[in-house]
Amino acid sequence: NGVAVVLGPTGRNIGAAMTGGVAYFLEGAEMDARDEDERLAAMQRRLNPGTVRAKRITSTIGKQFLKDLIQEHYDETGSTNAKGLLDDWDAALGRFWQIVPPSEESNENVADDEVTAANRAAAAAAA
Repeated sequence: NGVAVVLGPTGRNIGAAMTGGVAYFLEGAEMDARDEDERLAAMQRRLNPGTVRAKRITSTIGKQFLKDLIQEHYDETGSTNAKGLLDDWDAALGRFWQIVPPSEESNENVADDEVTAANRAAAAAAA
């Protein structure tokens, strides 16, 4: 399973044939004036609804994972876009969508912190 981070504009049919992994998409600044329902609807119009769903990043692990990926991108390329995102991380994080197929719903980068904690407790109890 792989991971992709998209910092630029995209077309439609995002996630077609995606059976594993996680993708992160940065929405454009033009969406800032819209409410969250409008923002979600705009993202959903670009998705392949048969294979993936869009959600905000809610897990602590997932937030740090994305930040680390963007930091690595900045370190390797000197990207001014990545630097701007890192400099105002809290605002930038709210502009990202996490795109996941059903097979990744329990992935700790995707699942809410409470779900991850419950999964870890169940695994420890079974061990």
